[in-house]
Amino acid sequence: MAKYPETTGQSVMNKKINDCGYQIIRFYDLTGRRFGSLVAEAKEPPYGDGKTRWKCRCDCGNTYITTSYALRKGKAKSCGCSRRKDITGLRFGKLTAIERTERYVVYNNRKKFLWKCVCDCGETVYRLPEKLRKNANYACNKCTHQMVVSAMSEKAGFVEGTQLSKIVSSKSGVHNTSGVRGVFFNNRTQKWRAMLCFKGINHYLGEYKDINDAIEARKLGEEKYFEPFIKEHNFQNTVQGQ
Repeated sequence: MAKYPETTGQSVMNKKINDCGYQIIRFYDLTGRRFGSLVAEAKEPPYGDGKTRWKCRCDCGNTYITTSYALRKGKAKSCGCSRRKDITGLRFGKLTAIERTERYVVYNNRKKFLWKCVCDCGETVYRLPEKLRKNANYACNKCTHQMVVSAMSEKAGFVEGTQLSKIVSSKSGVHNTSGVRGVFFNNRTQKWRAMLCFKGINHYLGEYKDINDAIEARKLGEEKYFEPFIKEHNFQNTVQGQ
């Protein structure tokens, strides 16, 4: 049995109380109705704030959820695609935007369409426009990897595949028996061999019975390969200035 509020006849006559205390919520069935680019498809479950929400389909294909009030008052007319910026031909790092495609990713029940881009290397990739604008994906995966490796190599002192700090050092390896870097004894030939690695290429400098001849060959190899490279990059001055 419904419980009615207690009141006096005088309160009713003075219009201080005009209902039983229960608020009447008016419901509008918007199923199938069009609001700009949006068509209401189904009423959404309550969110807890008392607002009626509808799941709508935008003409661009996106699913968009908004309130009944926003639809009826003309505050919601699209999923936001009408404000979409045309980025055709714009460059973002090594990428150039070519065209918007039908490829998409789904985020928060909304389709986000990808843009076809071409990297300077010729590779084709697909990126979200907001990530392009934030410069989060400024190259294809291959170029990005190369740039990361190049940055790491540069930080370690590598130039054109050669570590400058290493070629100016005379310190030999822990397993070296000659005491001179690049000179070691070949047990098979019973001679001292001189070697030199430059820009990732091993250079054979000969084998000698006398260790001093092998050391001299190594020294001449350093003068031929290392010294012009060190002078070109002014590495010695950099070290002395530190």
